Amino acid sequence: FDLDALDPQDAPATCCHEPGGLRLDEMLQALALLPRERLLAAEFVELNAQLPGAERTVQAMAELIRACVQPTQQAAHPEWRWAA
Repeated sequence: FDLDALDPQDAPATCCHEPGGLRLDEMLQALALLPRERLLAAEFVELNAQLPGAERTVQAMAELIRACVQPTQQAAHPEWRWAA
């Protein structure tokens, strides 16, 4: 996941800001729909910890990582599962 795709309000410590980009809550909602049993790996890039707002950006990244590894909405609602 390229963190600079997020709006700078949610991820300010990136090299290439995307004003009007995805909001963190929008991305978290999208991740909640992914079936975890098919997720093999995730990569998060474009964090520059030396820029202002690094703590907020790290917090956003941590929320995205947590969303990737926690049980899905689909696990709680089997009727939502996608066909293989």
